[in-house]
Amino acid sequence: MQVDLPGSVVWTASQVATDAAKWFVELGRVVTLGVFGAMLLAGATLAIAVITGLVERRRPFALLRLAGMPLRRLKQCCYWRRPPR
Repeated sequence: MQVDLPGSVVWTASQVATDAAKWFVELGRVVTLGVFGAMLLAGATLAIAVITGLVERRRPFALLRLAGMPLRRLKQCCYWRRPPR
């Protein structure tokens, strides 16, 4: 028995496979773009963390220097504060 269904679309298996392959390629592009964006964000976050750490480390020594501590004494302090190798 045949029934006419106006406006219906009939797809073959190869058409479905081709459409699915296109969809997966597009999905792969979106995922690649997302990973690239995440790596870019992680790199920027790491750079900000490193710069912040350097600034926080320098601030106490700058304040000691402004308070009048001699540079020689400050260098000795830095020598003793350094972690062992």
